[in-house]
Amino acid sequence: MSLDAIYATSTFYTLQALKVLVKPEFGRKSAEKLLSDILDYESKYIEKLSIMLFDYSVLVCYGEMRHAKSQCSHLIPAIKQGGNRNGSYIIAKDFSPINILRLAEKQFGNYTWGSAYGGKKWANIAHTVLKKGRIDNLIFCDTCFSLSHNNSPYVNKEEAKIFKLNSCNEYKKFLDIKFSLTPVEIIKNALPKLNTNVLKFIQRAINLGYIKENIPVTMNFDDHYHQKYEEFVFSYMPINWGKNFIPEVFVESKECFSSENDERNDERDYNSSVRTLKDCDNNHLKIGDEVEVTEAGKNFCGNHELIPGMKGIVKHFDCKIGVKFSKKMSSGHDLGGHCQYGYGYYLHSNMVKKVAKTVSKPKNSNPEDFQVGDEVIITKRTTNSSIKIGSKGIVKHVHETYNSIGVEFSEKIEAGWNINGHSRYGYGWYIHKNSIQKVVKKVQAEEILDISKLHVGDEVIANNEAHFLNSKIKDGFVGTMKEINYSGHIGIEFSENIGGHILNGNCKQGCGWWFDQRSFHKYFKRIVKNKIVEDAA
Repeated sequence: MSLDAIYATSTFYTLQALKVLVKPEFGRKSAEKLLSDILDYESKYIEKLSIMLFDYSVLVCYGEMRHAKSQCSHLIPAIKQGGNRNGSYIIAKDFSPINILRLAEKQFGNYTWGSAYGGKKWANIAHTVLKKGRIDNLIFCDTCFSLSHNNSPYVNKEEAKIFKLNSCNEYKKFLDIKFSLTPVEIIKNALPKLNTNVLKFIQRAINLGYIKENIPVTMNFDDHYHQKYEEFVFSYMPINWGKNFIPEVFVESKECFSSENDERNDERDYNSSVRTLKDCDNNHLKIGDEVEVTEAGKNFCGNHELIPGMKGIVKHFDCKIGVKFSKKMSSGHDLGGHCQYGYGYYLHSNMVKKVAKTVSKPKNSNPEDFQVGDEVIITKRTTNSSIKIGSKGIVKHVHETYNSIGVEFSEKIEAGWNINGHSRYGYGWYIHKNSIQKVVKKVQAEEILDISKLHVGDEVIANNEAHFLNSKIKDGFVGTMKEINYSGHIGIEFSENIGGHILNGNCKQGCGWWFDQRSFHKYFKRIVKNKIVEDAA
Protein backbone atom coordinates (compact mmCIF):
# COMPACT_ATOMS: atom_id res chain seq x y z
CA MET A 1 0.00 0.00 0.00
CA SER A 2 1.08 3.61 -0.64
CA LEU A 3 -0.28 6.91 0.67
CA ASP A 4 -1.97 9.09 -1.96
CA ALA A 5 -0.10 12.39 -1.67
CA ILE A 6 -3.29 14.46 -2.13
CA TYR A 7 -4.69 12.94 1.08
CA ALA A 8 -1.46 13.74 2.93
CA THR A 9 -1.42 17.38 1.79
CA SER A 10 -5.16 17.83 2.46
CA THR A 11 -4.75 16.72 6.07
CA PHE A 12 -1.51 18.65 6.53
CA TYR A 13 -2.84 22.02 5.36
CA THR A 14 -6.24 21.57 7.01
CA LEU A 15 -4.48 21.22 10.36
CA GLN A 16 -2.57 24.46 9.66
CA ALA A 17 -5.83 26.21 8.76
CA LEU A 18 -7.52 25.01 11.96
CA LYS A 19 -4.64 26.32 14.08
CA VAL A 20 -5.20 29.76 12.57
CA LEU A 21 -8.97 29.72 13.13
CA VAL A 22 -9.13 28.31 16.66
CA LYS A 23 -7.99 31.03 19.06
CA PRO A 24 -7.86 30.20 22.78
CA GLU A 25 -9.94 32.54 24.91
CA PHE A 26 -9.78 33.05 28.66
CA GLY A 27 -12.34 30.92 30.41
CA ARG A 28 -13.31 28.86 27.34
CA LYS A 29 -12.02 25.43 28.34
CA SER A 30 -13.68 23.80 25.35
CA ALA A 31 -11.70 26.02 22.98
CA GLU A 32 -8.44 25.32 24.80
CA LYS A 33 -9.17 21.58 24.69
CA LEU A 34 -9.91 21.72 20.94
CA LEU A 35 -6.66 23.54 20.18
CA SER A 36 -4.75 21.15 22.42
CA ASP A 37 -6.26 18.15 20.59
CA ILE A 38 -5.42 19.65 17.18
CA LEU A 39 -1.81 20.36 18.18
CA ASP A 40 -1.38 16.89 19.68
CA TYR A 41 -2.74 15.19 16.54
CA GLU A 42 -0.68 17.46 14.28
CA SER A 43 2.54 16.77 16.20
CA LYS A 44 2.18 13.00 15.84
CA TYR A 45 0.99 13.20 12.22
CA ILE A 46 3.80 15.50 11.04
CA GLU A 47 6.49 13.54 12.87
CA LYS A 48 5.45 10.37 10.99
CA LEU A 49 4.94 12.23 7.73
CA SER A 50 8.41 13.78 7.85
CA ILE A 51 9.99 10.33 8.32
CA MET A 52 7.99 8.97 5.39
CA LEU A 53 9.10 11.84 3.15
CA PHE A 54 12.73 11.33 4.17
CA ASP A 55 12.71 7.58 3.52
CA TYR A 56 10.85 7.99 0.24
CA SER A 57 13.25 10.71 -0.98
CA VAL A 58 16.36 8.65 -0.31
CA LEU A 59 14.91 5.68 -2.22
CA VAL A 60 13.85 7.67 -5.28
CA CYS A 61 17.16 9.61 -5.43
CA TYR A 62 19.08 6.34 -5.44
CA GLY A 63 16.70 4.94 -8.06
CA GLU A 64 17.27 7.94 -10.33
CA MET A 65 21.06 7.58 -10.10
CA ARG A 66 20.83 4.17 -11.78
CA HIS A 67 20.29 6.04 -15.10
CA ALA A 68 23.72 7.72 -14.97
CA LYS A 69 25.44 5.23 -17.28
CA SER A 70 23.26 6.18 -20.24
CA GLN A 71 22.01 9.63 -19.23
CA CYS A 72 24.81 11.41 -17.36
CA SER A 73 28.36 12.47 -18.25
CA HIS A 74 29.66 10.75 -15.09
CA LEU A 75 28.58 7.77 -12.98
CA ILE A 76 29.40 6.31 -9.57
CA PRO A 77 30.84 2.79 -10.13
CA ALA A 78 29.55 1.50 -6.75
CA ILE A 79 25.92 2.20 -7.74
CA LYS A 80 24.42 -0.53 -9.89
CA GLN A 81 23.37 0.90 -13.25
CA GLY A 82 20.19 0.02 -15.15
CA GLY A 83 17.54 -2.43 -13.97
CA ASN A 84 14.15 -1.50 -12.55
CA ARG A 85 13.25 0.78 -9.66
CA ASN A 86 12.17 -2.03 -7.35
CA GLY A 87 15.60 -3.60 -7.50
CA SER A 88 17.29 -0.26 -6.86
CA TYR A 89 15.07 0.46 -3.85
CA ILE A 90 15.99 -2.89 -2.28
CA ILE A 91 19.72 -2.27 -2.77
CA ALA A 92 19.49 1.31 -1.45
CA LYS A 93 18.40 0.14 2.01
CA ASP A 94 21.85 -1.40 2.61
CA PHE A 95 23.52 2.03 2.59
CA SER A 96 23.65 5.14 4.78
CA PRO A 97 20.82 7.49 3.70
CA ILE A 98 22.92 10.63 4.28
CA ASN A 99 25.68 9.15 2.14
CA ILE A 100 23.16 8.52 -0.67
CA LEU A 101 21.71 12.04 -0.49
CA ARG A 102 25.10 13.77 -0.50
CA LEU A 103 26.25 11.78 -3.52
CA ALA A 104 22.92 12.43 -5.25
CA GLU A 105 23.19 16.18 -4.70
CA LYS A 106 26.66 16.20 -6.27
CA GLN A 107 25.89 13.86 -9.17
CA PHE A 108 22.64 15.59 -10.10
CA GLY A 109 23.98 19.12 -9.58
CA ASN A 110 27.53 19.01 -10.88
CA TYR A 111 27.33 16.82 -13.97
CA THR A 112 25.52 17.00 -17.31
CA TRP A 113 22.31 14.94 -17.58
CA GLY A 114 19.88 14.19 -20.37
CA SER A 115 16.83 16.48 -20.29
CA ALA A 116 14.41 13.86 -18.95
CA TYR A 117 16.64 12.45 -16.21
CA GLY A 118 18.48 13.69 -13.12
CA GLY A 119 19.74 17.27 -13.27
CA LYS A 120 19.16 20.35 -11.14
CA LYS A 121 15.65 19.52 -9.97
CA TRP A 122 16.80 16.23 -8.55
CA ALA A 123 19.80 18.00 -6.98
CA ASN A 124 17.33 20.34 -5.28
CA ILE A 125 15.37 17.34 -3.96
CA ALA A 126 18.49 15.84 -2.38
CA HIS A 127 19.59 19.25 -1.04
CA THR A 128 16.20 19.84 0.58
CA VAL A 129 15.93 16.40 2.17
CA LEU A 130 19.40 16.77 3.70
CA LYS A 131 17.89 19.52 5.87
CA LYS A 132 15.86 16.92 7.79
CA GLY A 133 16.68 17.37 11.46
CA ARG A 134 18.11 20.85 10.87
CA ILE A 135 14.77 22.52 10.19
CA ASP A 136 11.39 22.06 11.85
CA ASN A 137 9.40 19.01 10.65
CA LEU A 138 6.48 21.24 9.68
CA ILE A 139 8.66 23.37 7.40
CA PHE A 140 10.36 20.23 6.08
CA CYS A 141 7.05 18.64 5.04
CA ASP A 142 5.75 21.89 3.56
CA THR A 143 8.91 22.26 1.45
CA CYS A 144 8.92 18.63 0.31
CA PHE A 145 5.34 18.78 -0.93
CA SER A 146 6.34 21.51 -3.39
CA LEU A 147 9.30 19.60 -4.88
CA SER A 148 9.16 18.30 -8.44
CA HIS A 149 11.44 16.41 -10.80
CA ASN A 150 11.67 16.79 -14.57
CA ASN A 151 8.06 16.06 -15.48
CA SER A 152 5.92 15.75 -12.34
CA PRO A 153 5.66 16.36 -8.57
CA TYR A 154 8.27 14.06 -7.07
CA VAL A 155 5.85 12.04 -4.91
CA ASN A 156 4.71 9.93 -7.88
CA LYS A 157 7.08 6.95 -7.57
CA GLU A 158 4.60 4.35 -6.32
CA GLU A 159 7.15 1.52 -6.54
CA ALA A 160 8.75 2.85 -3.33
CA LYS A 161 5.53 1.78 -1.55
CA ILE A 162 5.35 4.95 0.54
CA PHE A 163 3.65 7.60 -1.63
CA LYS A 164 1.70 7.59 -4.86
CA LEU A 165 -0.08 10.19 -6.96
CA ASN A 166 -3.46 9.19 -8.36
CA SER A 167 -4.09 12.58 -9.94
CA CYS A 168 -1.17 14.87 -10.75
CA ASN A 169 -3.47 17.72 -11.85
CA GLU A 170 -5.55 17.54 -8.67
CA TYR A 171 -2.40 17.60 -6.53
CA LYS A 172 -0.92 20.60 -8.37
CA LYS A 173 -4.22 22.48 -8.23
CA PHE A 174 -4.51 22.07 -4.46
CA LEU A 175 -0.93 23.24 -3.88
CA ASP A 176 -1.52 26.27 -6.11
CA ILE A 177 -4.78 27.41 -4.54
CA LYS A 178 -3.61 27.03 -0.93
CA PHE A 179 -1.38 30.09 -1.38
CA SER A 180 -4.27 32.40 -2.20
CA LEU A 181 -7.22 30.96 -0.24
CA THR A 182 -8.41 31.79 3.27
CA PRO A 183 -8.14 29.07 5.96
CA VAL A 184 -11.87 28.28 5.62
CA GLU A 185 -11.58 27.97 1.82
CA ILE A 186 -8.61 25.62 2.22
CA ILE A 187 -10.72 23.40 4.51
CA LYS A 188 -13.60 23.40 2.01
CA ASN A 189 -11.30 22.27 -0.82
CA ALA A 190 -9.68 19.58 1.33
CA LEU A 191 -12.95 18.25 2.79
CA PRO A 192 -13.44 15.24 0.45
CA LYS A 193 -9.97 13.92 1.33
CA LEU A 194 -10.14 14.15 5.14
CA ASN A 195 -10.46 11.31 7.63
CA THR A 196 -13.02 11.18 10.44
CA ASN A 197 -10.71 12.48 13.17
CA VAL A 198 -9.90 15.66 11.26
CA LEU A 199 -13.57 16.09 10.32
CA LYS A 200 -14.40 15.96 14.03
CA PHE A 201 -11.99 18.85 14.67
CA ILE A 202 -13.75 20.87 11.96
CA GLN A 203 -17.20 20.12 13.43
CA ARG A 204 -16.04 21.15 16.92
CA ALA A 205 -14.66 24.40 15.48
CA ILE A 206 -18.04 25.07 13.84
CA ASN A 207 -19.89 24.34 17.09
CA LEU A 208 -17.68 26.79 19.00
CA GLY A 209 -18.24 29.53 16.41
CA TYR A 210 -14.73 29.67 15.00
CA ILE A 211 -16.00 28.70 11.55
CA LYS A 212 -19.10 30.69 10.62
CA GLU A 213 -19.34 29.73 6.96
CA ASN A 214 -21.48 26.80 5.91
CA ILE A 215 -19.22 23.76 5.58
CA PRO A 216 -21.03 20.47 4.86
CA VAL A 217 -19.18 18.17 7.25
CA THR A 218 -20.46 14.62 6.83
CA MET A 219 -19.18 11.90 9.14
CA ASN A 220 -19.03 8.49 7.53
CA PHE A 221 -17.68 6.10 10.14
CA ASP A 222 -17.87 3.23 7.67
CA ASP A 223 -15.59 4.99 5.18
CA HIS A 224 -12.56 2.74 5.46
CA TYR A 225 -11.00 4.27 2.35
CA HIS A 226 -10.09 7.49 4.16
CA GLN A 227 -9.26 5.79 7.44
CA LYS A 228 -6.73 3.40 5.90
CA TYR A 229 -4.55 6.32 4.86
CA GLU A 230 -4.56 7.70 8.40
CA GLU A 231 -3.68 4.27 9.78
CA PHE A 232 -0.92 3.92 7.19
CA VAL A 233 0.72 7.14 8.41
CA PHE A 234 0.49 6.44 12.15
CA SER A 235 1.62 2.83 11.79
CA TYR A 236 4.50 3.60 9.43
CA MET A 237 7.77 1.95 10.48
CA PRO A 238 10.92 3.82 9.37
CA ILE A 239 13.30 2.01 7.06
CA ASN A 240 16.12 0.31 8.93
CA TRP A 241 18.88 1.80 6.83
CA GLY A 242 22.20 0.01 6.53
CA LYS A 243 25.60 1.43 7.39
CA ASN A 244 27.44 0.62 4.18
CA PHE A 245 29.18 3.56 2.56
CA ILE A 246 29.30 4.36 -1.17
CA PRO A 247 32.74 5.83 -2.11
CA GLU A 248 32.62 9.32 -3.62
CA VAL A 249 34.16 8.35 -6.94
CA PHE A 250 32.86 9.75 -10.23
CA VAL A 251 34.08 8.35 -13.53
CA GLU A 252 33.29 9.37 -17.07
CA SER A 253 30.38 7.47 -18.60
CA LYS A 254 31.34 6.13 -22.04
CA GLU A 255 27.73 5.47 -23.03
CA CYS A 256 26.45 8.92 -22.06
CA PHE A 257 23.93 10.40 -24.53
CA SER A 258 24.84 7.93 -27.31
CA SER A 259 26.88 8.86 -30.37
CA GLU A 260 24.92 12.00 -31.25
CA ASN A 261 26.30 13.73 -28.18
CA ASP A 262 29.81 12.27 -28.04
CA GLU A 263 31.25 15.77 -28.08
CA ARG A 264 29.85 16.34 -24.60
CA ASN A 265 32.33 13.83 -23.25
CA ASP A 266 35.33 15.62 -24.76
CA GLU A 267 35.67 17.76 -21.64
CA ARG A 268 35.71 16.51 -18.06
CA ASP A 269 33.61 18.30 -15.50
CA TYR A 270 35.68 20.41 -13.12
CA ASN A 271 34.73 18.23 -10.15
CA SER A 272 36.41 15.18 -11.72
CA SER A 273 39.70 16.98 -12.22
CA VAL A 274 42.57 15.83 -10.00
CA ARG A 275 44.83 18.78 -10.70
CA THR A 276 45.55 21.25 -7.91
CA LEU A 277 44.99 24.97 -8.15
CA LYS A 278 48.70 25.69 -8.67
CA ASP A 279 48.59 23.57 -11.86
CA CYS A 280 45.75 25.59 -13.33
CA ASP A 281 46.09 28.23 -15.98
CA ASN A 282 43.72 31.00 -14.96
CA ASN A 283 44.64 33.17 -17.94
CA HIS A 284 46.00 35.87 -15.56
CA LEU A 285 42.50 36.51 -14.28
CA LYS A 286 41.50 37.41 -10.74
CA ILE A 287 38.30 37.33 -8.73
CA GLY A 288 35.99 40.15 -9.83
CA ASP A 289 37.27 40.41 -13.41
CA GLU A 290 34.67 40.72 -16.15
CA VAL A 291 35.08 38.07 -18.85
CA GLU A 292 33.29 37.01 -22.00
CA VAL A 293 32.83 33.59 -23.56
CA THR A 294 35.02 32.83 -26.58
CA GLU A 295 34.24 30.58 -29.55
CA ALA A 296 35.97 27.70 -27.71
CA GLY A 297 33.35 27.90 -24.97
CA LYS A 298 30.37 27.57 -27.29
CA ASN A 299 28.04 24.75 -26.16
CA PHE A 300 30.67 23.52 -23.65
CA CYS A 301 29.59 20.19 -22.07
CA GLY A 302 26.33 20.39 -23.99
CA ASN A 303 25.31 23.72 -22.45
CA HIS A 304 23.62 25.40 -25.41
CA GLU A 305 22.99 28.53 -23.35
CA LEU A 306 26.71 29.40 -23.50
CA ILE A 307 27.28 31.60 -26.55
CA PRO A 308 30.33 33.60 -27.67
CA GLY A 309 30.30 37.15 -26.32
CA MET A 310 28.23 36.23 -23.26
CA LYS A 311 29.67 38.18 -20.30
CA GLY A 312 30.07 37.32 -16.64
CA ILE A 313 32.15 37.94 -13.50
CA VAL A 314 34.92 35.64 -12.22
CA LYS A 315 33.87 34.30 -8.81
CA HIS A 316 36.08 31.26 -8.14
CA PHE A 317 39.03 29.18 -9.35
CA ASP A 318 39.12 25.39 -9.07
CA CYS A 319 41.21 24.11 -11.99
CA LYS A 320 38.68 25.86 -14.15
CA ILE A 321 37.38 29.40 -13.99
CA GLY A 322 34.10 29.82 -12.14
CA VAL A 323 32.03 32.52 -13.84
CA LYS A 324 28.76 34.02 -12.66
CA PHE A 325 26.55 35.14 -15.55
CA SER A 326 23.74 37.68 -15.37
CA LYS A 327 21.25 35.23 -16.90
CA LYS A 328 20.12 32.08 -15.10
CA MET A 329 20.89 28.86 -16.98
CA SER A 330 19.00 25.59 -16.76
CA SER A 331 22.29 23.71 -16.36
CA GLY A 332 23.99 26.35 -14.22
CA HIS A 333 24.90 25.90 -10.56
CA ASP A 334 26.24 27.94 -7.62
CA LEU A 335 30.00 27.43 -8.15
CA GLY A 336 30.19 25.58 -4.86
CA GLY A 337 28.45 28.37 -2.96
CA HIS A 338 30.24 31.28 -4.67
CA CYS A 339 27.21 32.66 -6.50
CA GLN A 340 23.44 32.41 -6.74
CA TYR A 341 22.22 28.96 -7.80
CA GLY A 342 21.74 28.56 -11.55
CA TYR A 343 23.94 31.50 -12.59
CA GLY A 344 27.37 29.88 -12.36
CA TYR A 345 29.42 27.70 -14.71
CA TYR A 346 33.02 26.45 -14.77
CA LEU A 347 35.00 27.00 -18.00
CA HIS A 348 38.55 26.31 -19.22
CA SER A 349 40.90 29.28 -19.54
CA ASN A 350 40.72 29.20 -23.35
CA MET A 351 36.93 29.53 -23.19
CA VAL A 352 36.89 33.01 -21.66
CA LYS A 353 38.81 36.21 -22.14
CA LYS A 354 39.06 39.28 -20.00
CA VAL A 355 36.92 42.23 -21.03
CA ALA A 356 39.25 45.16 -21.57
CA LYS A 357 38.12 48.25 -19.73
CA THR A 358 38.35 51.36 -21.87
CA VAL A 359 38.84 54.85 -20.49
CA SER A 360 36.11 57.04 -21.88
CA LYS A 361 36.76 60.55 -23.03
CA PRO A 362 34.93 63.15 -20.95
CA LYS A 363 32.65 64.23 -23.78
CA ASN A 364 31.23 60.74 -24.26
CA SER A 365 31.26 59.77 -20.62
CA ASN A 366 28.25 58.67 -18.64
CA PRO A 367 29.16 58.23 -14.95
CA GLU A 368 27.00 55.24 -14.24
CA ASP A 369 28.27 54.86 -10.68
CA PHE A 370 25.85 57.62 -9.63
CA GLN A 371 22.11 57.26 -9.99
CA VAL A 372 19.20 59.62 -9.54
CA GLY A 373 18.10 59.48 -5.91
CA ASP A 374 21.56 58.73 -4.45
CA GLU A 375 22.52 60.80 -1.43
CA VAL A 376 25.99 62.32 -1.91
CA ILE A 377 28.51 64.29 0.14
CA ILE A 378 30.90 66.96 -1.13
CA THR A 379 34.51 65.83 -0.70
CA LYS A 380 36.42 68.51 -2.67
CA ARG A 381 36.08 72.19 -3.48
CA THR A 382 33.63 72.94 -6.28
CA THR A 383 33.17 75.81 -8.73
CA ASN A 384 30.60 77.28 -6.34
CA SER A 385 32.33 78.60 -3.20
CA SER A 386 29.05 78.55 -1.23
CA ILE A 387 28.96 74.74 -1.43
CA LYS A 388 31.16 73.61 1.45
CA ILE A 389 33.03 70.34 1.83
CA GLY A 390 30.82 68.02 3.86
CA SER A 391 27.55 69.38 2.45
CA LYS A 392 25.03 66.73 1.45
CA GLY A 393 22.50 66.59 -1.35
CA ILE A 394 20.46 64.31 -3.58
CA VAL A 395 21.40 63.36 -7.16
CA LYS A 396 18.71 64.72 -9.49
CA HIS A 397 20.40 64.36 -12.86
CA VAL A 398 23.35 62.51 -14.42
CA HIS A 399 24.61 64.58 -17.34
CA GLU A 400 24.78 62.62 -20.60
CA THR A 401 27.70 64.53 -22.05
CA TYR A 402 30.02 65.54 -19.21
CA ASN A 403 31.18 63.89 -15.97
CA SER A 404 28.86 66.15 -14.03
CA ILE A 405 26.23 65.22 -11.50
CA GLY A 406 23.22 67.44 -10.88
CA VAL A 407 22.76 67.72 -7.10
CA GLU A 408 19.91 69.33 -5.18
CA PHE A 409 20.72 70.63 -1.69
CA SER A 410 18.31 71.04 1.22
CA GLU A 411 19.02 74.78 1.45
CA LYS A 412 19.34 77.46 -1.20
CA ILE A 413 22.86 78.06 -2.44
CA GLU A 414 24.45 81.16 -3.90
CA ALA A 415 23.90 81.33 -7.67
CA GLY A 416 21.98 78.06 -7.44
CA TRP A 417 19.54 77.15 -10.20
CA ASN A 418 17.17 74.38 -11.26
CA ILE A 419 19.78 72.25 -13.14
CA ASN A 420 17.73 72.24 -16.33
CA GLY A 421 14.45 71.63 -14.56
CA HIS A 422 15.63 68.72 -12.42
CA SER A 423 15.51 70.50 -9.04
CA ARG A 424 13.89 73.37 -7.23
CA TYR A 425 15.16 76.75 -8.44
CA GLY A 426 18.09 78.00 -6.37
CA TYR A 427 18.85 74.63 -4.79
CA GLY A 428 20.71 72.86 -7.62
CA TRP A 429 24.24 72.75 -8.98
CA TYR A 430 26.23 70.54 -11.36
CA ILE A 431 29.31 69.09 -9.67
CA HIS A 432 32.13 67.02 -11.18
CA LYS A 433 31.85 63.37 -10.13
CA ASN A 434 35.36 63.40 -8.63
CA SER A 435 34.23 65.98 -6.08
CA ILE A 436 31.45 63.91 -4.53
CA GLN A 437 30.94 60.48 -3.00
CA LYS A 438 27.84 58.43 -2.35
CA VAL A 439 26.59 58.24 1.22
CA VAL A 440 26.04 54.59 2.14
CA LYS A 441 23.49 54.06 4.87
CA LYS A 442 24.07 51.02 7.02
CA VAL A 443 21.43 49.87 9.47
CA GLN A 444 22.45 48.82 12.96
CA ALA A 445 21.20 45.48 14.12
CA GLU A 446 21.34 43.68 17.45
CA GLU A 447 21.40 40.04 18.49
CA ILE A 448 18.01 38.54 19.36
CA LEU A 449 18.73 37.33 22.89
CA ASP A 450 15.11 37.06 24.04
CA ILE A 451 12.54 36.02 21.42
CA SER A 452 9.71 37.37 23.59
CA LYS A 453 10.99 40.89 22.92
CA LEU A 454 10.43 40.47 19.19
CA HIS A 455 7.11 42.02 18.21
CA VAL A 456 4.86 42.18 15.16
CA GLY A 457 6.13 44.99 12.94
CA ASP A 458 9.80 44.62 13.95
CA GLU A 459 12.28 44.54 11.09
CA VAL A 460 14.96 41.86 10.98
CA ILE A 461 17.96 41.34 8.74
CA ALA A 462 19.15 37.92 7.51
CA ASN A 463 22.73 36.66 7.76
CA ASN A 464 24.61 34.42 5.33
CA GLU A 465 23.25 31.26 7.01
CA ALA A 466 19.58 32.00 6.22
CA HIS A 467 19.89 30.66 2.68
CA PHE A 468 20.13 27.14 4.15
CA LEU A 469 16.44 27.50 5.11
CA ASN A 470 15.42 29.05 1.80
CA SER A 471 17.99 29.48 -0.98
CA LYS A 472 16.28 32.71 -2.13
CA ILE A 473 16.85 34.45 1.21
CA LYS A 474 20.25 36.11 0.86
CA ASP A 475 22.62 37.78 3.30
CA GLY A 476 21.29 41.27 4.09
CA PHE A 477 17.67 40.58 3.16
CA VAL A 478 15.37 42.67 5.37
CA GLY A 479 11.99 41.34 6.46
CA THR A 480 9.14 42.38 8.72
CA MET A 481 7.68 40.17 11.43
CA LYS A 482 3.98 39.51 10.74
CA GLU A 483 2.94 36.78 13.18
CA ILE A 484 3.95 34.19 15.77
CA ASN A 485 1.65 31.20 15.49
CA TYR A 486 0.70 28.67 18.13
CA SER A 487 3.18 26.07 16.88
CA GLY A 488 6.04 28.40 17.75
CA HIS A 489 6.83 29.67 14.26
CA ILE A 490 7.65 33.25 13.33
CA GLY A 491 6.18 34.59 10.09
CA ILE A 492 8.47 37.02 8.23
CA GLU A 493 7.46 38.99 5.13
CA PHE A 494 10.18 40.01 2.67
CA SER A 495 9.95 42.74 0.05
CA GLU A 496 10.37 40.33 -2.86
CA ASN A 497 8.98 36.94 -3.81
CA ILE A 498 11.03 34.14 -2.23
CA GLY A 499 8.78 31.29 -3.35
CA GLY A 500 7.11 31.33 0.04
CA HIS A 501 3.65 31.68 1.54
CA ILE A 502 1.03 34.29 2.44
CA LEU A 503 1.47 33.73 6.21
CA ASN A 504 -2.19 32.99 6.78
CA GLY A 505 -3.19 35.98 4.66
CA ASN A 506 -0.88 38.46 6.44
CA CYS A 507 1.49 39.18 3.55
CA LYS A 508 1.80 39.26 -0.23
CA GLN A 509 1.74 35.93 -2.01
CA GLY A 510 5.13 34.27 -2.14
CA CYS A 511 6.82 36.85 0.13
CA GLY A 512 6.37 35.11 3.48
CA TRP A 513 8.27 32.34 5.25
CA TRP A 514 7.86 30.55 8.59
CA PHE A 515 10.86 30.16 10.91
CA ASP A 516 11.19 28.12 14.09
CA GLN A 517 11.52 30.59 16.98
CA ARG A 518 13.94 28.26 18.78
CA SER A 519 16.62 28.78 16.12
CA PHE A 520 15.50 32.17 14.76
CA HIS A 521 18.38 34.02 16.44
CA LYS A 522 20.89 31.98 14.45
CA TYR A 523 19.75 33.44 11.14
CA PHE A 524 18.49 36.96 11.92
CA LYS A 525 19.26 40.12 13.87
CA ARG A 526 16.70 42.75 14.86
CA ILE A 527 17.16 46.12 13.19
CA VAL A 528 17.53 48.94 15.70
CA LYS A 529 15.17 51.62 14.46
CA ASN A 530 16.29 55.24 14.19
CA LYS A 531 19.96 54.17 14.27
CA ILE A 532 21.58 54.60 10.88
CA VAL A 533 25.31 54.86 10.28
CA GLU A 534 26.34 56.91 7.25
CA ASP A 535 29.59 56.17 5.45
CA ALA A 536 30.99 57.78 2.34
CA ALA A 537 31.29 55.14 -0.38
